[in-house]
Amino acid sequence: TKSEWHEKEAFPVIPVDTVGAGDGYDAGYIYGYLNGLSIDERLAFANGVGALVTTVAGDNEGLPYLDEVMPFIQNEIVIER
Repeated sequence: TKSEWHEKEAFPVIPVDTVGAGDGYDAGYIYGYLNGLSIDERLAFANGVGALVTTVAGDNEGLPYLDEVMPFIQNEIVIER
């Protein structure tokens, strides 16, 4: 912002391909802004999207769905059946 600096740590992942991570981050930040998230929530969401993108080969193939991002950034365990 004009008067404050905000930072969020990156999420630890094992990257497969970093192509598209910046685009994912930007898309996540814009999504957060449009949905009224606070700056810190936007940064966490954007970092989460960018991190998840790196776990898949390719650029837009790795863009996650909302139901994948939320548990990831909240450090929840997801059990798939």
